Amino acid sequence: MKLANKNLYKLFKSAGLDLATLTLRRQIEIISVYLTWIHLVMEICSLALYCSGSVTKSFQTIHLLVGNSFQLSV
Repeated sequence: MKLANKNLYKLFKSAGLDLATLTLRRQIEIISVYLTWIHLVMEICSLALYCSGSVTKSFQTIHLLVGNSFQLSV
């Protein structure tokens, strides 16, 4: 199997898996799992950033409300 990106072979080789010695079917299985994990990690990072943005916005709102109520009581 010839890959457009030869660095993929090097990446798997450095991880201890020589793709060149595997059958075509096995190579496809391993690469598809690898790409699925990359997609999953990217989705988790996206969700974490979204949640942290929401938490930050909530803290800012609370800070604004507490700050205004403190100024009104003084």
